Amino acid sequence: GVPFCQTHCPLQNNIPDWLKLTAEGRLEDAYALSAATNPMPEICGRSAFADVDAAELSGLVTGYVIDDTMSARDALDPLALAYHFDGIESEGMIRFVARGRSVVTSLGENDLALPEEATLGVAFNRAQETDLPMASRVAYIDATADYRQAVAEARRLVGVSDRVAESALPIVFDQGQAIGIGERLLQDAWVMRESASFALPPSRLPLDPADEIVLGVQGRDHRVRIAEIDDAAARAVSAVATDPSIYEALVGPDRGVTAASSITQTGRVLLEFLELPLLTGTEIAWSPHVAARAQPWPGQVLVYRSPLDSGYALDRAIAKAATMGELTFGFYAGPAGRWDKGNELHVTLYDGTFASVSDIELLGGANALAVENADGEWEVLQFRNAELTGANQWKLTMLLRGQAGSEGAMRSPVAAGARVVVLDDALPQLSLSLDSRNLPFFYRWGPIGKDISDPAFQGTERAFAGIGLRPLSPTGLRARWPTVAGDVVLSWKRRTRIGGDAWDGSDVPLSEESEAYEVDIYDGTDVVRTLSSTAPSATYTLADQTADFGGQQWSVSIAVYQLSASFGRGEGRTATLYY
Repeated sequence: GVPFCQTHCPLQNNIPDWLKLTAEGRLEDAYALSAATNPMPEICGRSAFADVDAAELSGLVTGYVIDDTMSARDALDPLALAYHFDGIESEGMIRFVARGRSVVTSLGENDLALPEEATLGVAFNRAQETDLPMASRVAYIDATADYRQAVAEARRLVGVSDRVAESALPIVFDQGQAIGIGERLLQDAWVMRESASFALPPSRLPLDPADEIVLGVQGRDHRVRIAEIDDAAARAVSAVATDPSIYEALVGPDRGVTAASSITQTGRVLLEFLELPLLTGTEIAWSPHVAARAQPWPGQVLVYRSPLDSGYALDRAIAKAATMGELTFGFYAGPAGRWDKGNELHVTLYDGTFASVSDIELLGGANALAVENADGEWEVLQFRNAELTGANQWKLTMLLRGQAGSEGAMRSPVAAGARVVVLDDALPQLSLSLDSRNLPFFYRWGPIGKDISDPAFQGTERAFAGIGLRPLSPTGLRARWPTVAGDVVLSWKRRTRIGGDAWDGSDVPLSEESEAYEVDIYDGTDVVRTLSSTAPSATYTLADQTADFGGQQWSVSIAVYQLSASFGRGEGRTATLYY
């Protein structure tokens, strides 16, 4: 299907996607017509009417609903009412003709047939005002209000009638178009209060119903539209008065933007707290990000915070919906620091799209995602290639894994259904202070315009560790065995959380208060010794090896951590090193 949009198309040239309204109130594709087709032949063809002429019609159809089994006449009646045309049979063909045409036939009294025992060739009748509508009310689908049902009304300022003409049009309009149609229907009803009856000779056989005539009677011209013809010895004609000016384009006042976009009902908000490492270096290191979405989006999502489950204060107003989804299939650990060409990330997006990028764009920070594992940790990754595999389903390949020091989140596979969040400007941070890190707080969130006690609001209690303060894991772990002393010299390379992307320095900046490390020595899964160092190296002496294992070791299993005065141990890097 093609996504529905408010693209107006000439009725005489094409028609946009035809739509149906589901029980849940959503517009979905019903069937699509090609750009060269017209709705009249399409609908008539479904009822075995092949010979159709709709070349005279022109107009704009934004959307049209056929929501039930119905005859071709019933399907076309709303269009005929809204766009003021008639369908007739002429010379074996179904013709659709617009009202108010410029080509008319002029007839005088001498052109009429005089019925037997009649003294006048034409009779005029005028309906009483009390039988005419004082107002015209049009029910329609509002294009500017999320395609909900709406009603527009046109009313005469002077009159004695209390009648209201109601029309249900399953057509997509904005308010101005609907009011304009109501005005024309009301004016048409009052113009057609005058009717005429007369007879035509057989020589006037080319005249058909819906043709318009200027009838000159006793020095006065009457413009009428033929409604019925009864062919006998003479052609008995019933006609109604018409005025081409009422069929000119007329648009009423439109709804203001603010009112049109005001949403009174919205679904419950899906909100995720994301503890992320520093991505740009400009974030608040100790404060989590928040991602929210709702259908439809309420304009803003409000997040409140309190140390108790009462007395909440506004913490953050989220102005933009996040792009979120979930894993379609399980996802597995991969290499860090180089392309992951083996794994494929399959994602079902709730809304939005993905796009492939170049290597330069990717290395500049494009296409960044966060994937949540079973422990609530988020791996930051990027993808180069995006392929649409189904409705809202994507396959992402050529991955860069464990970005910004999040490789520790790959410790275990991630199951299908895990949350995925696109990392962009729709994720603000909470206003958590450094002193409040690790302290539990109560949070409540919901759509703007609702009270915090409203059922639309949800809540939880959370504490945040401030992952942005965590030192990154060292890299390049090595071991050197001297031939005499028996000591093992361990070394590594330091990484940094801030300012590590420049290539013009001999080493990356130190983003901690001081340089310090701890090295855990493992015996299987047990830590048997921890070494401390203030430089990116440490010595595992022969005496310590003997105390831990009973003699010199020719392989060591270690984990190295950089230390932070504000966070403590950073992310560890493990390795088993051999002589």
